[in-house]
Amino acid sequence: MELRRVADLLRHGRPDTPWGAQADFDKAAVEGYYANSALMWLEEYHVDGFRMDATDYMNIPPQDAAGWALIQRFTDEKNNRWPDKVTIAEQRPDGDWITRPTASGADAATVSLQLPRSGRVRLDLFDVRGRLVRTLVDEARAAGAHVVRWDGRDGSGAPAAAGVYFLRLRAAGETATGRIALLR
Repeated sequence: MELRRVADLLRHGRPDTPWGAQADFDKAAVEGYYANSALMWLEEYHVDGFRMDATDYMNIPPQDAAGWALIQRFTDEKNNRWPDKVTIAEQRPDGDWITRPTASGADAATVSLQLPRSGRVRLDLFDVRGRLVRTLVDEARAAGAHVVRWDGRDGSGAPAAAGVYFLRLRAAGETATGRIALLR
C-alpha cells in the first residue's frame, strides 16, 4: 500500500489530537496497518515489548473504543506468540483492561501469511469432515507478511469445538493447506 494511501486512510476526516487528526481505527485497513507494524517489531527486531503513549487520544468520538480494541487485539496476538513480551498503555493506570488478554485471547490462534503479490486472498477453515467452519479472510491484500487471527468461533459466532481444523489458502493463483488445533 503506497504511503499516500496509508496517510489518507489514517487521517481522513478524523477528530483532532495534539499531533493532528486521529487515525480511523474503525477501518480494517488502518487497524491491520497498526497491528501488523507493531507485530513486525516483535518478530523482526525482537523488541521486548511496547509502551503505547497517549492512549486517551485513541478513543475520541465517534470511534467509541475502536483504538483500545486495537490494543486488545495486539495484546492477544502478542501474548499468544510471545508471552514473555510486555505491553504498557500509558495514561491508563486504572484502566489495565486494554492491555489484559480478552476472553477470546486464550482461545485465539494465528496464521502467518507471506503473499508474493497483491491480490484477492481467501482463507477458509474446515472441520475434519470437510465442512466449512468459517471464512477467516476474503478480501484483497497487499503483497508481504500478514497475520490472521482466529478467535476460536465458527461463522455464526458460536465457540468452535476443540479439535483439529484444516486451513485452505487461495491467493496469487495458488492454493495451500495447513492444520490448526483448537484446545479448550
